[in-house]
Amino acid sequence: MTAIKQQAAQHHSALWYLARGLIVTGGLVLSVASARADTTLAEVTECMRANLPETVRIQQVRLNTVDRDGTQRLLTGRIVASRADGRLNANLRLESPPDLKDAAYLSRENRDGRDEIFLYVPAMNRVRRVAGGGQSSALFGTDFSYEDMRQVHDAFSGDQVTLLGKTELADRPAHHLEVLRATEAGGVERMQAWVDQSACVVLQLDRFDGEQVVKRISSPVDSLKQLPGGQWYAEKVRVEDRLGGSSTEMTVEKVQVGTDMPERLFNPRSFYLGH
Repeated sequence: MTAIKQQAAQHHSALWYLARGLIVTGGLVLSVASARADTTLAEVTECMRANLPETVRIQQVRLNTVDRDGTQRLLTGRIVASRADGRLNANLRLESPPDLKDAAYLSRENRDGRDEIFLYVPAMNRVRRVAGGGQSSALFGTDFSYEDMRQVHDAFSGDQVTLLGKTELADRPAHHLEVLRATEAGGVERMQAWVDQSACVVLQLDRFDGEQVVKRISSPVDSLKQLPGGQWYAEKVRVEDRLGGSSTEMTVEKVQVGTDMPERLFNPRSFYLGH
């Protein structure tokens, strides 16, 4: 793992979007519409947003990063998330490795859709508010970023999205989208996404620099799981940094919905005290 990635992770973590990116999409709306030839973009994006549960508890999150030289680093933790008044809050607490044990991250969505981000690092023994500008920074030294997870969860809200048509990916019928996103520097980033027609989960997201794919986020079809309430999620998500030659695979286990969430878990004064 490079020193640059470790430093970026320490200063601009983005853990909450694990919850957003994984437990976000269900197939209840689109499963009817997807059989039609005239499925609209609105139906696709609505389906992607429709089935986020009121509360989510992920008992085990594992992120395994492999650098270009084959060096591996494994992070584990737990996530709780709540959708209160339509606004999303999430808390992640790390359990390992030892140098990050009990580090915690809180994200709270404001009424305007922006997020307040708070970070607790045991070595510093204080809560620090994370200012803007860290959306593309590494998630604790992994290849995931804040921006990656938000793209998937928000169904590309605020972006210019075009429904290119229907296709297949890994032998599954999929909706093919092109996404143009304004950058802070005033430019435009181009992405393409393939959304499973039945489960409404993003199976693959490619980020481009010109015509070159520089980052790919994907989930194998056999990792798609359905919760008792009908929501779908990807049990495994892999991100590849095609420039840096590294990759991170994220696995979630023991996903529960509808459990009670104490308010203290989403309070900046107490979120780090444990789940």
